[in-house]
Amino acid sequence: MKLSDDSNVLTEVSFSADITSSFGTLSVCLWGNWLGQWKPETLMNFAPVSGELLENPSFEVADGTIANDWLIHADPQTQYATSVDEGYVGQSQRIDVFGVDHSGLFFFQTPDLERGKVHEWRFWYKTNANNSIHAEITDSSGNETDYRERLPGTDGVWQPVNIIFAYDNDLANELRITTDELGLVWLDEFSLKSYDAGAYPFAVSPEFILDLEPGIYAWALEVSNVQGSVISPRRTLNVFGGTANSVDHGWTLYR
Repeated sequence: MKLSDDSNVLTEVSFSADITSSFGTLSVCLWGNWLGQWKPETLMNFAPVSGELLENPSFEVADGTIANDWLIHADPQTQYATSVDEGYVGQSQRIDVFGVDHSGLFFFQTPDLERGKVHEWRFWYKTNANNSIHAEITDSSGNETDYRERLPGTDGVWQPVNIIFAYDNDLANELRITTDELGLVWLDEFSLKSYDAGAYPFAVSPEFILDLEPGIYAWALEVSNVQGSVISPRRTLNVFGGTANSVDHGWTLYR
């Protein structure tokens, strides 16, 4: 099939794979760059999942300098400014820290976390230099912690985060990002969902069907289970007129 320069032909492309996880599979996400950015495009859940547990998770609603439904708490001597800025998608929450005392500041919400269930927390972040942040499920004092992870500075590059945790401490009621280092932080595209325990299939065969314009793309599969998530190496997808060439021979997740 020969295409003229102004042709706009959509080609149906089918992605399929056989995936085995020793801990069972929560979800499989197809990543790609056919919408202009390298990002997760389609998410398929394989265990019973809740709706979104966060309010205003993408920060698209902001009547001031802090996204609606979100709060910031800081030590009295910590100096900072907040603003709504351009995000990875749409707009983001920006926090500028130019003076730090003790534990710095944290940006948080108190969602309805569900005891005894596995939760999946996704978001994007970037920092202007090597200043790190912490992703936490904890209480207001920081003493009752269900999850905590340090995330390194990104030198101005947006990075995705996918956190899997089992929630079993009712006192840890805050989902928050903490920063105690000087620098700029951008946050975007938050999502928090819970999965019912004991309902995870060990073998799945996801299939994603998309309509794509002819071109050369990159794609990968991300598999999440109760131990965390793993993303495959990027693969190339060539879409020329009526053909799409890309083969994946199956994937076993030993975690």
